[in-house]
Order: sequence, then C-alpha cells, then structure tokens
Amino acid sequence: MRGSIGPVRIITVSREYGSGGGEIARMVGDALGWRVIDHAVIEEVARRLHAPEADIEAMDEHVGGIVERIAGVFARGSPEAPVVSPIPDPDTIAALARAVLRDALSSLPFVVVGHGAQCLFSARDDALHVFVGAPLKNRVRRVAERRGVAPDVAAREVEHRDAERHRYLRHHFSCDPDNPDLYTIQLNTGSISLEHARLLILQLVQWREVAPVGA
Repeated sequence: MRGSIGPVRIITVSREYGSGGGEIARMVGDALGWRVIDHAVIEEVARRLHAPEADIEAMDEHVGGIVERIAGVFARGSPEAPVVSPIPDPDTIAALARAVLRDALSSLPFVVVGHGAQCLFSARDDALHVFVGAPLKNRVRRVAERRGVAPDVAAREVEHRDAERHRYLRHHFSCDPDNPDLYTIQLNTGSISLEHARLLILQLVQWREVAPVGA
C-alpha cells in the first residue's frame, strides 16, 4: 500500500481517438507552464533511428504484423543505439518511445500524451493519470470536421485507431487500457467541454499541492 501521495509532477493523458485528449493536454500544459510531450516522442525516435518522421509517425502506437516483425529482425539493433533501417520496426520504435519517456524524467514536470505513459508511470506517486473519452458519434463528428472527410471514413479511422492503441498497450505493456484502476480521473468530452476538462485537471493538481493524498 502506498504512503502519502504528494504534488503532481507528471500528468499522463490517455485518450480515445477524436475525444480531444491531445488538445486538453496542450491546454493544461499551457496553464501550468509545463512542457507537453506528444509529437516530440516521434521526433526524438526519428532522430535516434536516423529515419524520416513520417515513417515513424506511421508506426507510432502501432503493433506490427508478421512481415514487419521478420523484417525487423534483420534491421534492429539495440533500442538505445542509433539504427539505420529502411523499414521502421514497430517493436524498436515502441522500445525507443519508452526510452524517450524515461529520459524525460530527468526534467520534471511535464504532461505526456499517449504512448502507454499511464502504464509506464503507473507506480509513480507524483503522477496524475487522465483518461479522455467520448461517445463514438461525437468522436466521429470531431474527426470528420478536423480532417475534412465523410462521416463513414471518419468512423472507420476512429475504430481503427482505437483498436491499434488497445493492441499497443496490451502488447508492449501487458496493460488493459479499460482498467479503471489505471486512471486518477476519466473525463467524457461528450458531456463536458474541453475547457471544463482542463479546469477539472487543474483543480486536481491544485488539490494535490495543498492536500497530499494519504497525508
């Protein structure tokens, strides 16, 4: 059993695709003056692999198929070392993403979006874990408007991205993303605005500053 849980220095934001989780993370980061780690993970993985960012982004939070895994056996080196690979290997990319997040611990505080951070940092007493979801129809509408695509195209993309993220967490972290114990708070942006979600998270951070849990 944990002892006193003190002030928040890490906020992890897990999200269903199209729920607005990334926007909320940026809003919270701006309000707190904390850096937000999102696309920066892709940038740093691409730098370490000497690979185009677009290639890394295509495999981000992705579990490869058998062909990708076989190709990766021949292209993969140590996940901590620079690797030149014509075919980005999802397992190597995931390992490097975890390394990037662990390296980020040397410079707290921060907000991190996705990449299994709620699992990676689940044992840290200075972490606050947020899950952002919304009804499917709301997320489809948001994605269709944002990407300028038809609702049926957006619906397929939402379902595909959600399934990929679930597979990613189970494969790389042996973690069930539907386990409520992973999260400090779960927010439904179908019922509250992104601004209200921001305020709720900031209130939790403030409470932990003045009244540590278990104190």
